[in-house]
Amino acid sequence: MASERKLAANRRNARRSTGPRTPAGKAAVRYNALQHGLLAQEVVITTGDGREDPEEFRCLHSAFVDDLQPVGPLEHMLVEKIVVCYWRLRRVLRVETAEIRRRYGVPASEGAAPPAAGLPPLAAFGTLPYGASEILQRSAAGIRHLLQVLADVRLVVQAAGHLTESARDRLTTAFGSEEGTVGRTCCLYSYLITDREELEEEHPGLSTDGWTPEECQQMILNALDEEHRRLASLTDQVAHRESLERDLRTACLALPPPDAADTLLRYETTLDRQLYKAIAELERLQRRRRGDPVPPPVNVEVSHN
Repeated sequence: MASERKLAANRRNARRSTGPRTPAGKAAVRYNALQHGLLAQEVVITTGDGREDPEEFRCLHSAFVDDLQPVGPLEHMLVEKIVVCYWRLRRVLRVETAEIRRRYGVPASEGAAPPAAGLPPLAAFGTLPYGASEILQRSAAGIRHLLQVLADVRLVVQAAGHLTESARDRLTTAFGSEEGTVGRTCCLYSYLITDREELEEEHPGLSTDGWTPEECQQMILNALDEEHRRLASLTDQVAHRESLERDLRTACLALPPPDAADTLLRYETTLDRQLYKAIAELERLQRRRRGDPVPPPVNVEVSHN
């Protein structure tokens, strides 16, 4: 065990060996550890899509050196190890962000939210099954498509006075022709205009007295307008529900997939353990150099469970 006289001498020597004090002196030695450190030469990725900025690493290393003021090769080595661990932890965060973006299916340079799942694009609406209005009105985009069909058919009825063949096909394709649908109602009144005699033969009990073509045309327009109002009233409700569903999907996608998350957490735990161990060892060395009491080594355990 060292004598009190020896300890006092160590303290005096430590105070004389605090490293460069002037700005010029600090600038002269600030990159010493970087220039000679094997770890620092390998940690920065300089090629490929994941390349990193060596200048950013040098600035980070310089900031740690200025803050921790290492003296001697061993302390410089520990500071370098701290910087390397911190640099790799930052890389873990970038990987985590990339994994999340990969789940969204968008490039890293884009910030747009992913398209709502399960909604067919507008261009595909024409290929939906016959009478697909029940499917379409579950989405805001589908409702907009149905509203457009109603508006287009209304213009045809106003111009022609009845449903043309193409307008009838488009209306029944979107809304069906079952009892109670706007497609069946409009087709019935249109037949009273264009095929009244044939309709009366097919439905003997049907009374058509007093229904002029003009009145039948107005009944078609009224049915189209009523369906338009019904769908329009659903728009805000459906849009609000879709917004909530998007928020839920976004929340679920705010973590990488389980296999990637498990790997990242294990890697981060290892880096944390190395980082805190290097910090603790540097503190012990600096306290010893200054002649201060040195506590026993601490077993650093880091867990992300």
